[in-house]
Parts: sequence; structure tokens; C-alpha cells
Amino acid sequence: MKYPVTKINANDKFLIAQISDLHLGTNINSVYHQNFLTVLKKICHHSVDLLILTGDLVNNGAIKGYDWLFKTLAQTKIAFLCTAGNHDVTIEKNTHLDFEQRIFLPKKTDCRLLNHHITQLNFPNQKWQVIVLDSTKSGQIDGRFNSITLNWLNTALKTTVIPTLIFFHHHPLVVGSAWIDKYQLQNSADFWQIINQYAHVKAIFCGHVHQNQAFKAPTNHPCYVYTAPATSRQFLPHHDAFFLDKKSAGFRLITLENNCFQTQVYRI
Repeated sequence: MKYPVTKINANDKFLIAQISDLHLGTNINSVYHQNFLTVLKKICHHSVDLLILTGDLVNNGAIKGYDWLFKTLAQTKIAFLCTAGNHDVTIEKNTHLDFEQRIFLPKKTDCRLLNHHITQLNFPNQKWQVIVLDSTKSGQIDGRFNSITLNWLNTALKTTVIPTLIFFHHHPLVVGSAWIDKYQLQNSADFWQIINQYAHVKAIFCGHVHQNQAFKAPTNHPCYVYTAPATSRQFLPHHDAFFLDKKSAGFRLITLENNCFQTQVYRI
């Protein structure tokens, strides 16, 4: 199947699995690799039609990590889309030190990760579109959409009224944990200024926070922002300092049916 897919013919029901924050390295026997494979196996049991990976795929952007990941995804025979997270575009130094003392160097994004992309879903009596965006800044933990991406998004939404789902890495609003909210999408006001103009944006999905939450848009727009659990480790919600959660790895499943969508989180 050609990557990235631009059109998919759908039946009356269409399933999307959001996978996020894999943090793969080069050791394919690691816990994170095994978590990801277990998640992927569970996803396949749901007969999913599209996989969307929302960043922090490979720590330090190691090419061998992406080679393994893309080969593994291709073996599922399921269409997939991948975009970057901050760990895909940074090299992290001094990892033995506290997080605030570490050094983050810029890393070129792997060419297989999508900058901005639309996949159209063609149902018998309707259409949906999925938009994937890159919210990363090379060498930085927090996120920012550059002007090219914002202009592209505005044009993409202006030229159609097809119901739209948007996916990217950094959360565009506060989630209630000061330590990670410091590294959210920094120009979220610019993003929401665009979204507010288009009622056909039905939902926004992001990663980065390693936890399952849902938030009403911080404006008058009726859409919600959904965050995803990680396939690596989970962060404890609603704590201003960093704590790990004991919950297991998981993924978010999105079901499109009868002109509506539903979403639910599954864990291994």
C-alpha cells in the first residue's frame, strides 16, 4: 500500500487507531518494543482501517528505529500515517541528570514523517477527511506550528465542508499538569483562531502527555481535544510535578459511523 495514503474507500463503518509516544530505541527486545507489538496485535483484532501515529516514535530519531517501525506497520497491511513528536526531532544528552538539566540538540526529521497531510475517507453516502500535522520544533520539547503549516491548515479547511478530524503531537490546551503544560503547543491561540472559523472540524487528537483525557475546546467551538495513552509509559494526570501512572500501555480507537464518531481507549 502506498505511503502516505491519500484516499480510502470506506464501508458504513470505519475504524481509526491512534497510537502515540512509542519511544522506541534500537533494541527490538526492549519493553517499549514489546508494548508496541502487543498494542498493535490488539488493534488488529479490532479490524482497524487506518493507523495514525502521533509522534515520539523513536528516541533521538535513530534511522534503524524508523526502519523497524515502518516495516512492522507495513506487515499489518493496514493503511498508516506517521507524524513527529519532540523526541523525533531532538537528541537528548545527559539523560542521567534531572530532566530540566538535560541538553536537547536539534535533529533532522526523518523524511517518512508527515509535515501536513490529508487523507480522504469515501463512504457510500458521505465523506470525512483526516488531517495530520507536524507540531514540532527541532531541538525543542515544546511545540509550535510554523506559518507554512498554519496557512496550509486554513486553506485545507476553507476549501471544503467535509467533516474533519485533526491529529498532531503537542496538546493545544492545558491538561492540568504544570510540568507538561510548560511544553504544550506554544502558539495554540493561532491554531484556535483558525479552528474557530470552521464548524466541520469535529475533533482534535494529540499525544505528548502520555495519558487519556478529553477536553472541551478552550473557545466557543463545539469540538473536543482528546489525548492518547502512550505505548511506552503513562504519566499521572492532574499532578503539577512529574509522576508515573501505574496504568498499562494503550491506544485510542475512533469509530466513524452514521455521520458521527465515537472514541474509546483500550489498554493491554
